[in-house]
Amino acid sequence: MAQKVNIQERLKMRFLTVDYKDKQEAYGTSTVAADIGSIALEILNIPDAVLEELLELTEPMMQLVDFLNNNRNPDSSTLAMMLTASRNVFRAVDLLRNVPPFSGQDFTWLDGKLPGIFSADAVKKAYRQRKAEFGEVFIPALCLVAQLGFGIRDFRQALIPLVEALDDEDVSRNPTGFAKQFDAFFSADKNKETYWMSTTNVSVEYLPKAKGLARRMHYASFPSMFRSNLYEALAVGNAPKRCPICKKFFLTTNARRQKYCTGIAPEEYGGLTCAMVAKQMGRAYRELAENDPILVIYHQSIDALDKRVKRGKLDRDIADLAKALAKDLRSAAIADPEYANGDYPKDMQPDALIFLQANLHITEKKSASSPIYNNENINRFNQEVEKLADSRQLFYLDVNELFDDENGNLSVEYTVDESHVLGKYYADWVDWILKHAIITTPEPL
Repeated sequence: MAQKVNIQERLKMRFLTVDYKDKQEAYGTSTVAADIGSIALEILNIPDAVLEELLELTEPMMQLVDFLNNNRNPDSSTLAMMLTASRNVFRAVDLLRNVPPFSGQDFTWLDGKLPGIFSADAVKKAYRQRKAEFGEVFIPALCLVAQLGFGIRDFRQALIPLVEALDDEDVSRNPTGFAKQFDAFFSADKNKETYWMSTTNVSVEYLPKAKGLARRMHYASFPSMFRSNLYEALAVGNAPKRCPICKKFFLTTNARRQKYCTGIAPEEYGGLTCAMVAKQMGRAYRELAENDPILVIYHQSIDALDKRVKRGKLDRDIADLAKALAKDLRSAAIADPEYANGDYPKDMQPDALIFLQANLHITEKKSASSPIYNNENINRFNQEVEKLADSRQLFYLDVNELFDDENGNLSVEYTVDESHVLGKYYADWVDWILKHAIITTPEPL
């Protein structure tokens, strides 16, 4: 009987080996240290198109492995299946040469070994000698490649929810906070597959390094390596986080709540980094937020309470309680658009007639210069404001008709900064409001 081959030793699978020391890792043949969690991060960021191609290539491999595991006697179609799967191995390896984290590996040694296992002649020999050495090597080697597509897909599907849960506001971004969320994530739902919490068939050796011992972990499968790398990261306080701008994941390595990555934003942002885009967005949204109906109503209510206290018509303690309630109502409105568009204004100011003004447009030139702060977005925002109006207690006024040019942009004659109306036109603005506001008593409900 042929001796069973240890595929790990036979292939010297450094693609399944990671060195860990302190908060750094070195993957496989790479001599460059990276932050722990970099492997899992790259797996999360593999483009969907690349994953789809990899799944297409590995599907015939998985079918063949399943067939061989369940059929002792190969039939006439087996060899053709083996040749197809083998051709896809070479295609999959070529694909991964350009895909992080695999692109940082030295493929030279592997390129020298693959033909001996997956060439047409080698496959035919493995087919004839299934119980001999060639057969014993072919199937495990095929499994290693075959598992990549499904391993990446399943890892992302199962653990992206965990990564997103780590970003909850009440989770401390440190090893203790991540451990608590890890436990909560896997224990909260009894239907979750708890095997994701662990890895199997992992061997560890210890290596002397310049500043102490490092542990080298050899994994039996790619899914085990991906999971382990993520959990090793959490253990030292590193964690992936999704950037709201580019939608890619980046690695946080401290307790600071970094929201945006420092990578290049999508093309429509003109070569800016995501952090730079966020700054521009912040300025733009602050401009729009000046007339956010939720905040306008909130501040009006707070101002009214302060005035009543100042005039001696309301006790300070009662006013503080009312302010706390107003803050809770504001938070509820921000969290629930249906409430914001419904009862929120009435709850905040039950006896008031409320007039909501549209956000002012900006000039055509300024609008064309920004993908964020432009009249198209202002109009979209105004449409949401208008939805609040019920023409009974809440009324919508679009003052843009006073200041717009014939193309629906802020007329340049009314502004010097292309965004705000000059103060000398405020009197005209007031006159317009007085002419268009509805002063009446709402009908009984």
